[in-house]
Amino acid sequence: MEKMTRDQLVNILCILQRMLLCEEVGFDYVPAAVARAIINGDHEKFAVNFVELLAGGGKFIPTDLEVRTAPFDPAEFIGPGWTLWKGRNGLEGEEECDAQSPNLVAVNLERCDFLSCLDKEESPITGEVRLSRFRATGRILYGVTVAMGIWQDYQSSEDKEESILEKLYQKYGITHIDFLGTVLRSPGGYRYVFCFCRGADDQWRWGCNGLMCDCAKQHLAAVSQKI
Repeated sequence: MEKMTRDQLVNILCILQRMLLCEEVGFDYVPAAVARAIINGDHEKFAVNFVELLAGGGKFIPTDLEVRTAPFDPAEFIGPGWTLWKGRNGLEGEEECDAQSPNLVAVNLERCDFLSCLDKEESPITGEVRLSRFRATGRILYGVTVAMGIWQDYQSSEDKEESILEKLYQKYGITHIDFLGTVLRSPGGYRYVFCFCRGADDQWRWGCNGLMCDCAKQHLAAVSQKI
């Protein structure tokens, strides 16, 4: 995800200065006590809150992004023949998944990172290469149980703008999330990971990305923050 530049920040601050000091937008309804609390208070906290406001496109977006994990059955959810990848051939041995992700009861997505793991000028890399890079970071790679909790939240939200997926888009501009903590096996014997993608119609859909396919910078993976 492309980040805001210093020049863009300066332009935003200039807009605020022009609109407020030229009295194009009134500010005198703000209580003097509130202004004094900001001036004499925790400047770092105020700056963080201001950045959160910018990240929301100038809108106050609720920050409660905690989701409870939910069970996932590949054959039931995706279709017959889909399984969790096991061992070397995908059929026998231990399930290939992040060691910690299956044991999670809940995850606060406000306290996780969404990363591509691609260098700034790097061309797309295969999903297998990206998976290896993420595993080398030592972070928790969130898997299908986290994805199912997010999907249940989306499906149960009458107002989709209040769903966790849409809040991630509104606040961070995220349009694609991979869940690398679980490797899936297709009926044809290929390796996949579960994902969400926001379409041109503003609707979120689930899917499966082949690990043999290339991944671009907008393909972000949900992982724990760096300790």
